[in-house]
Amino acid sequence: MASAHLTATVQQIYATLNDALATGNMALLDQVMAPNIVDHHPDPAQAPGLDAIKHAFAGLRDAFPDLHFSVDDVIADDDKVAVRLTCRATHTGAFLGFPATHRQVTYAVFDHLRLDAGKIVERWGVVDALGLLLQLGLTLPQA
Repeated sequence: MASAHLTATVQQIYATLNDALATGNMALLDQVMAPNIVDHHPDPAQAPGLDAIKHAFAGLRDAFPDLHFSVDDVIADDDKVAVRLTCRATHTGAFLGFPATHRQVTYAVFDHLRLDAGKIVERWGVVDALGLLLQLGLTLPQA
């Protein structure tokens, strides 16, 4: 079971991410991500670093302006935290080259984070991308 302190820190991190998405103020990410953050599972074609993460979040906001993360579970061990999230959003902008479908979606994200001084310094993440695409009625071309 996660300590109350780490659980509160994780809740605050995702509340800040929700605020950044709701307001479009990607500078809020500076509060919860280290300047030298490493995302081990970035979005396709995403460059490394915090600026690239801000750009990716801005793109998500363009496609899903009401995107919201809900923290379902937190498991902590020292400086590493496993987080299970439920994401809810409405697809009202272009996403992966597909035009808006105006469909509401709910999908899971599993983040494994390494924290230092209350900020994310490393992230490993798994998004239920297939579930998301199926809810949008989209399929990617076969290779």
